[in-house]
Amino acid sequence: MRKENIKRHRALTEPTVTLNTPDINSAQALLTPKQTADLLGVTEGTLSVWRSAHRYPLTYIKVGGRVMYRFRDIEQFIANRAVNPTPIDHS
Repeated sequence: MRKENIKRHRALTEPTVTLNTPDINSAQALLTPKQTADLLGVTEGTLSVWRSAHRYPLTYIKVGGRVMYRFRDIEQFIANRAVNPTPIDHS
């Protein structure tokens, strides 16, 4: 596997979230788009598209000119995206 493919594969399979916020598990914690993107496994650009296109109901906060995300809103977004597949009856 080529070096850049290995990096891409690692990025897709290994979580690389490093948050330097002391109270990150606090419901009131505000995360940057980078931190949020890392948590969700998407790019900052994807978050920007979601915001502008209203693609997903991920609440964000405007602080001056900055976009921030509440940790509790990210948790709720993840919980709402959970899929519980219905078993197929093969009889």
